[in-house]
Amino acid sequence: MIVCLRVFGAPWHKTRLCPHSSLSGVERQERTPFPQFAGAGEPVFLLQLEAIETLIWLTEAPASDKAGIDIPSDGGAFTRLSSKMATGSGKTVVMAMLIAWQVINKVTYPQDARFSKHVFVVAPGLTVKSRLQVLLPAGKGNFYDEFNVVPGSLLDKLRQGRVLIRNWHGLNWETEEKLARKKTVDELRA
Repeated sequence: MIVCLRVFGAPWHKTRLCPHSSLSGVERQERTPFPQFAGAGEPVFLLQLEAIETLIWLTEAPASDKAGIDIPSDGGAFTRLSSKMATGSGKTVVMAMLIAWQVINKVTYPQDARFSKHVFVVAPGLTVKSRLQVLLPAGKGNFYDEFNVVPGSLLDKLRQGRVLIRNWHGLNWETEEKLARKKTVDELRA
């Protein structure tokens, strides 16, 4: 699948700094700072750029560009995409770019169902959850400001989004049987 995506997305990736007809207007504006962390003065790793661009391409590229690519669905209401990256490769920065792209596009194009200004991040543990606080747009030391993820002109739009970070242990993992029992108890109380 990865090789297939690289082959299909290659022409699109080459145009990343040029206006592209399938990109939203916001995406064209937003991509300018991605090749460099203006705050740190260090370039984005190629794999970070490839990860964010692939996720954007899968969402924004025309269907004709994605002919032959079939990403299986779990049957749920949401399209689920993932980007696997190694420890220390900058996943949190990619998450910040992904959140910025989603939120700013939704605020700019509220009727576009491809985007959301509500983001739910599930952390695998309390330590990671505390480290992910940098994804809160209004939080102190956030990555959007630290790494200049978006131009200053788009920060107000970014801050209209809501990012909720929770530890997976805190999610409600009830079985169908437990839910049915709860419903029965509630009916008896009524």
